[in-house]
Amino acid sequence: SRLSRILSKARMYQEERGLEVVYIVLGYLKWTLPNTDKSDEFKSPIILLPVTVTRQKSSEGEVYSVTKLSEPLLNPSLDHKLTVDAGLDLSYLKSLFDPSHIDVEELFEEIQALNPKNMHWAVQREASFGIYPFQGIELYHDLNTQKADFSDFPIVSELMVGKGSDPSIQSTEFSEEDVDSHVG
Repeated sequence: SRLSRILSKARMYQEERGLEVVYIVLGYLKWTLPNTDKSDEFKSPIILLPVTVTRQKSSEGEVYSVTKLSEPLLNPSLDHKLTVDAGLDLSYLKSLFDPSHIDVEELFEEIQALNPKNMHWAVQREASFGIYPFQGIELYHDLNTQKADFSDFPIVSELMVGKGSDPSIQSTEFSEEDVDSHVG
């Protein structure tokens, strides 16, 4: 029944949002933000292996199959949270991570060795299978205005600063008839 619920949720995410959200997780990090109480502890997946689940009916009942979709990845949400909120530099860990050949135990040992000051930090050697809809982190990176230079886009600059504020920007007038036309 658990596999049926996972499959049902996975289909919903795929149909409604176009997301593949089923993963095999290898290892968890139990951690807290700096100078916080252990009761505020997080348990985050470390390695995510994207998979798909299919179900076939047979004379003996339902048969579920799990197929690898792509290479494993370090949890991007965990990376973001530790980098931004905890101020950790994880570039060394990322350099160790080779998706085509992962030494899981070495990676876990390196993560445990980080052991940041003023943080509870423990690697748990567990594996699980389930739904992990973390894909929103890409949107965050796309919308990160700290790294964007909007002056490269005259129309965006005009929208941000105001019409006619920069004489080098050619203002273009559009009408309703121009909406579907090709502008060269």
